[in-house]
Amino acid sequence: MKIVITYKQTWVEEQELTHNLTFIRKILENLWHETFIYFLDDNSDKTATYITQKVKEEIEKANVVLCFINHKEKSEGMLLELWEAFALWKEIILLINSKYRGEYYLTHSIAKYTQYFDEVEDTEQWLKALFTPKENKLYISKK
Repeated sequence: MKIVITYKQTWVEEQELTHNLTFIRKILENLWHETFIYFLDDNSDKTATYITQKVKEEIEKANVVLCFINHKEKSEGMLLELWEAFALWKEIILLINSKYRGEYYLTHSIAKYTQYFDEVEDTEQWLKALFTPKENKLYISKK
């Protein structure tokens, strides 16, 4: 299964972002899923138009868009990516830091699943249950 991971990058510490996204990626790739994370896969100095187009192309090829929300400030790029996924009927998963539970209430209506966490490490068991291919009610089927 192909999973695009979207996130807020602007004004976020590079070390924090790298840690969080790498943690999520390792879980998913250890379960044999393919991931795309622009920050880790193609973080070259490109224009906003290029980045938007590249992520859109990856969303078109994906089965799932996993949105990692770890900051109160909204990311226009992340919200555009979510709406792109919604328009393409992709399954959307939200991982939201518990501190911002009420900040992203409109995005809940487009998500198939939402999980709250205090630390990114808290998401490990939930992600494994959701993305492990077996007779699990949470498992997302490959389309």
